Amino acid sequence: MTGMSETRNQLGKCFPVPISFHLAVAAGRWDTVIGGAREDSEMTPFLEPTDGPAATGRFSVDFDIANAEDLIEVKKGYLPVEQVRRARLSGVVDTGATRLVLPGAIVKQLGLPKKGPITVQLADGRRDQKTAASHAQVEILRRSRVFTAVVEPNRKDALIGAIVLEELDLIPDCTRQRLIPRDPKGIFAELE
Repeated sequence: MTGMSETRNQLGKCFPVPISFHLAVAAGRWDTVIGGAREDSEMTPFLEPTDGPAATGRFSVDFDIANAEDLIEVKKGYLPVEQVRRARLSGVVDTGATRLVLPGAIVKQLGLPKKGPITVQLADGRRDQKTAASHAQVEILRRSRVFTAVVEPNRKDALIGAIVLEELDLIPDCTRQRLIPRDPKGIFAELE
């Protein structure tokens, strides 16, 4: 087990992404990342970080967020598209975090509905009660999904955790500090 940990450390310390992803990203091999669906394809950088050297396993990217309820109203013809509440903000990609965390100011600006309390465990092991907000439509690299977010009142940037990365089918390349779609053609689902 020590050997695997050392290899992860050398490949950017992205936890808990499987080591096979890190090895494939480091080698630039799509066939390894998506289970042999491509032959030795070269991987291309897709989203570069927005800041300088990152903390271990963490880096920042810019992304778009909107109120999903507003987008539904647009689809129904009840709201003009220019009235959709949207924002572009910086988010820390943290493979050790689980969920999407949004600054309280962004939740208020977007008018995201509060969903109620959620218990969170902090990095130091302490537990705390936070508020959750729903209908946050996140878009990264032209991939979009709706999420429930933990609201952090004093936070300035977002936190993009493993659930968001998994749902958008994005692989963090912590060595090069960027996100890479697992399959550039679209979200790739594996079924038994």
